[in-house]
Amino acid sequence: MAEEAILVLSAPSALLRPRLPGARAFARTFACGLVALAALVSVTTAEAAAPLKGPAWAALTADQQQILAPLKSEWDKMDRQPRVKWVGIAKRFPTMTAREQRRIQTRMDRWAKLTPEQRAVARNNYRNNVVALPPDKKKELQAQWEEYRALPEQEKRSFAAKAAEQKPATPPKRPSRKTARPDSAPGALAPNPGH
Repeated sequence: MAEEAILVLSAPSALLRPRLPGARAFARTFACGLVALAALVSVTTAEAAAPLKGPAWAALTADQQQILAPLKSEWDKMDRQPRVKWVGIAKRFPTMTAREQRRIQTRMDRWAKLTPEQRAVARNNYRNNVVALPPDKKKELQAQWEEYRALPEQEKRSFAAKAAEQKPATPPKRPSRKTARPDSAPGALAPNPGH
């Protein structure tokens, strides 16, 4: 079959000699189908080699550019998926509360300042802690989040205050293995009273 296809593409006249009724029409249809398939494969291969990058910075509206300004220097380096995500956020931005807008802007600023290694760690943490959850746990987590979002602002603030009280201000210091004597110079050996 493959040999016939090569023959059709290289010398279609060889198969166009009528051997059976309708053979000529079949050969033409078959050859056209192979040409179309080859064109489709080449287009698909080209798309896979150079994936779409999503909207270019210049294609964004002035409002979207203003909202996404912290990401401007990184925009050309982003893949399609993050660009589409950020454009979606920019579209929803005007409907957000002022507090949500500030939160989004702060997170954008922080993300733009991260090194590629720090971003990889953040993505990995997200995948390990959220994406990897079983579906029932995700639903439970989503329900808890929606419940929290429905709370009045005063209750949210009290939760935040309680969480801040529970966190230690600084991590506890681990005792050093080497304890220097106060009367000795740095790097000097302590006198041995046994000698």
